[in-house]
Amino acid sequence: MATIHKLPYELLSLVFRYATLDEVSLEATYTDPGLLATYRFSEYERTGPVFETKSAISKVSRRWRTVSAQYLCEYIYCIGRRESVHWLAKCLEKKDNGATGGHRGQCVKRVDVSLRSFDVDWSTITDEEQHNGEEKSYYGWQHILSLTPNVVVVDIMDELDNYPTDWTTQVLFSLRSLSRLRRVEWNGHGADISDLMQLSTLCPQLIHIGITLNASSDSEASTDAFTISLPETQTLLLHWTQKNHNNIQFPPFKPWDIPKLEHFTLFICSHDYMRLAQPLFQSLGTHLRSLELPTLGKYEKWTLPGDFLASNFPRLETLILDVFKVLLPRVPPSEPHRYLRVLGWRLRMGTALFDLLHLNEHRQYFNRDAFPLLETVRIVHPYHFEDYSKGLTSVGMVDYWRSLLSDSSWANMVDFEGDPITLEEPEYDLWLQGNTEEWPIEW
Repeated sequence: MATIHKLPYELLSLVFRYATLDEVSLEATYTDPGLLATYRFSEYERTGPVFETKSAISKVSRRWRTVSAQYLCEYIYCIGRRESVHWLAKCLEKKDNGATGGHRGQCVKRVDVSLRSFDVDWSTITDEEQHNGEEKSYYGWQHILSLTPNVVVVDIMDELDNYPTDWTTQVLFSLRSLSRLRRVEWNGHGADISDLMQLSTLCPQLIHIGITLNASSDSEASTDAFTISLPETQTLLLHWTQKNHNNIQFPPFKPWDIPKLEHFTLFICSHDYMRLAQPLFQSLGTHLRSLELPTLGKYEKWTLPGDFLASNFPRLETLILDVFKVLLPRVPPSEPHRYLRVLGWRLRMGTALFDLLHLNEHRQYFNRDAFPLLETVRIVHPYHFEDYSKGLTSVGMVDYWRSLLSDSSWANMVDFEGDPITLEEPEYDLWLQGNTEEWPIEW
């Protein structure tokens, strides 16, 4: 310990940088399609240990706190209400005596904004009661964003009970002032396509957008209300939700102009979503390199059109699907797709015997004749294949997975990290050798 305390400021700073580095949460976007398919579900779990390390380092001594201050505030979020947000703002206003020399807000690279009551959580409000003869002001998220000029990522979660008429405009103009902002995640029940239009106008520099668009009976929030133009965006994750408007048949989206788009995730809630999104597929698909179509809803299923890949995505290299929620054409494509290299599989937890049909559909449809460059089937969910395989409680499923893994004529099957999948010998194999009429009770 004495040795590390004697390290010069610069070397100690490098040590702390290595110990507290979060390579995923602070990135503007990702080039790995598998990571794009999973990061939004695992960020808090992954960043927890990093936060703990930063906190522990800052409590060792004043010197360590000074050196680590620039890393301590890189990623900020607040789960509490008004008072917690206020004190977070006060913390960011403090001057940093370390490397930056400015206030701590200049070190922030990511802000997660949580809105539960817009009037309370967003703006600075003044307490009507007097405190020692003076009115007391409470800062909100709007003030925090004004203190973070170097922020790269903003994640907005709105859980509002009511929506003021101009609330999104206030948020968007705050984002506009952040010149280094490159990634926006916006989830909740309040944003619609008109807000995405404003975002594209006010923040044209964004390279990564993940957004939930909520349907509305207002014509300005309809799917065909705008043609969205995003000149720099490379990654788009789009969730269109028709909650409370399921009885309305919305028109298809207009074609969008996103010339640099490389990855597109579209959340599918019903088969009708393919009709809504067809103009997007046609306008964006020619230069896409990866596509993810996750299916929301436990019992939702939809059918992949027979000419879907060839007619919309001629240069697609990675396709990620929910294996048990998409129905494939019975006949493989007549014309080979000469770019697809990686097929990503999302597997649900828990299995049933009819899952064999879905697995076999994928095996037959994505064959080497139709997809001659297909070299890898990657399990992108769950992160650990063992979490799925331990639920294989039928002999048929185990045998089928063994045949998949040993089939040298098909693609190589790997886990999320790219390592070959291995299937451990089930404990019930020895029992089966002498007992074929009954199943073990625990099955």
